[in-house]
Amino acid sequence: HLTGTDGTIERDDPNKQRMVLDYLRTHRAGSKVIALINNFTDFRWDSATLRAMLGNASNRSRAIEQIEVYLQETKLSGINIDFESVPKKSQRDLVLFMRELYTKLHPLGFEVSQSVPIDDADYDLPALATTNDYLLLMSYDEHASDNEAGPIASQEWFSQNIKALASKISPSKLVVGIGNYGYDWRQ
Repeated sequence: HLTGTDGTIERDDPNKQRMVLDYLRTHRAGSKVIALINNFTDFRWDSATLRAMLGNASNRSRAIEQIEVYLQETKLSGINIDFESVPKKSQRDLVLFMRELYTKLHPLGFEVSQSVPIDDADYDLPALATTNDYLLLMSYDEHASDNEAGPIASQEWFSQNIKALASKISPSKLVVGIGNYGYDWRQ
C-alpha cells in the first residue's frame, strides 16, 4: 500500500507473502505472479496521500524505486497499480507517474498494468494505455454502497462501456474485470 506522501510503500504481511510465493513456485511453477499496489488505508481510499505523492517528482521516484526493489527481490513478473479516488487535479500527475514507472520497469522485463474505472471521464484512458502493458477495466460498481441501489453492472451499462473503450483503445491492451459480489442496501 502507498502509505506515505513521500512515496513510501508498505508491504502487507511479508511472511504470508513468502509462504504464498513458495507455494506458487512449488505447485504452479511458471505462473506469472503480479504484485498489486493501492492507496487503500484504514478502510478507505486515501486521496490526500496519493495526491501528495503524485504531485512531487522525488516522491514519485521514491515510490518507483521501492516498487522496482520489491519486484527484483521477490522475482515477480510485474506490478498492477490500483490507485483509486484520484482527485481530478491529480489526473495528469497519475499519467506522469505511470509513464515514469513504465519507462523504468518495462525495459527490465516487468509487466506494468493499471486498474482503472470503466466509466470515469476524469481518467485519460487512452494516455494511460500508452504507459501500461494492460489496463484492467473495473467494469463493476455501476451502483455501489455510496449511491442508489441497483445492479453492480447491468448488461447495457457493461456493454456500452466496453464498446466505447474498445473504440478508443486497442482491445489487446484491455483486460475486463468482473465483480463477483453484492451489496446489501438499506432502505
